[in-house]
Amino acid sequence: MIQQIIKWLGIRGRSEKFKLTSSPKKSYDSTTELICVKRELGLGSAVVMTLGSIVGAGLFISPKGVLMCTGSVGMSLVVWSVAGIISMIGALVFVFVGASGDPDASCCDHTVVDIRQLHAGDDFLSMRYPQGAVRLIAALPICILTFINCRNVQWVTRLQGVFTAAKAFAIILIIVGGVYHLCKGNVQNFENAFQDTTTKPGIIALSFYYALYAYGGW
Repeated sequence: MIQQIIKWLGIRGRSEKFKLTSSPKKSYDSTTELICVKRELGLGSAVVMTLGSIVGAGLFISPKGVLMCTGSVGMSLVVWSVAGIISMIGALVFVFVGASGDPDASCCDHTVVDIRQLHAGDDFLSMRYPQGAVRLIAALPICILTFINCRNVQWVTRLQGVFTAAKAFAIILIIVGGVYHLCKGNVQNFENAFQDTTTKPGIIALSFYYALYAYGGW
């Protein structure tokens, strides 16, 4: 990928000096003038970071939007199922392109920009707060995470592990709570499951947007 970027920038004749290796000891080899990549992440850390990227806030925010747009429990389950199939197809295409061995395709899949609309917390965001305080609070976690990321990769993986564990615990708690209520016979929400289902195509499309946002971690 680095060599492709160098080629695009027109830097020719020196691309060999920017060849990346996986040396765990040093980041620069003065004898060969190669830039090296230190081995900082193991298998467990890589899995944790991948899970942390996939399981995002959309998983906890989107269900409300899907249910509000569909108008019924049954239709919301249909939307979730169809959106999951669509996301699976997209993920398989993404894997195929990344594993094709084409350097250009491999470079493109690392430069994809995902622009997402802010659709949650409307009531909270409608409140009036001093703009300076809002910007400072927003900048503080960004600066802290940037410092940690630059200071030590191991700190980042540990912090990511804590966040991933918290999200996994929340998901397990929701699932266990739902199964518990179903076992107690609280199935009244599934009676007339498709009652009050919306018939407006635009609203149904919006419900798919909410669902696909939750599945967009891949």
